[in-house]
Amino acid sequence: MNKEKEMRLTRELGILRSEFSLCDGSAENKAKGERIKEIIQELKEAGIISETKARKNYRKSVIVWR
Repeated sequence: MNKEKEMRLTRELGILRSEFSLCDGSAENKAKGERIKEIIQELKEAGIISETKARKNYRKSVIVWR
């Protein structure tokens, strides 16, 4: 994958993520979600995006009521 294609996909991904909403069930929004998945998969195959893992020392915050 060349640098130009990588930049184009990254920009498209940013635009789609800003427009995508989990609350919207329209066909257009679902198509955006599918395109986001395709772009992420393509960038993973190219080795640009890697799988993320939770930190080993991560601890959820504790709410103390007083």
